Amino acid sequence: MKKITKQIILFFTTAGIGNIICILLAINKKRKNLRNNKKTIDSKFNEINQQTDFYYNSYQENLALAKKYEKEYNFDKALLHCRLADNSIMKIIELNAKTGIDMEYLTPPRMYESQLLVKMNRLDEAIKVLNTSKNISIYKYDTIFKDTIDKTLEDLQKKKENGYIYKPRNRH
Repeated sequence: MKKITKQIILFFTTAGIGNIICILLAINKKRKNLRNNKKTIDSKFNEINQQTDFYYNSYQENLALAKKYEKEYNFDKALLHCRLADNSIMKIIELNAKTGIDMEYLTPPRMYESQLLVKMNRLDEAIKVLNTSKNISIYKYDTIFKDTIDKTLEDLQKKKENGYIYKPRNRH
């Protein structure tokens, strides 16, 4: 009887040790997978942060160039750089949306773009640009932004009805 008891105890002990080893190996494997996933997630966040930095710098540089060209009455180049700045902001919003971060409080320079179009006597395009601003989520949440867009659209409609033509000042 003692021999059978020893064998039964030995069987359950070795089986128990085997189960414990299997459980420990499974836990270790799970931890390793979690670490690998965390590294993958961290690398994705780092990549998105680098891309966001790139597009933000591009936004700033293009907006500065647009303002410089506007001062020189070179509205075509100013408009080009303004639109490039707009694209950069939209790209930042898109990249951060992939990570679950809502960056739509950023406002693309649509007001500035419409001002340039008015100076180029392209009122219809300026109105279209401002109407696209109504599709940005900040239009729904920020009453100041919404009121500004709506008031500017109203002013542009009046200018269009009155046959407004932009006449630049003489350069000094």
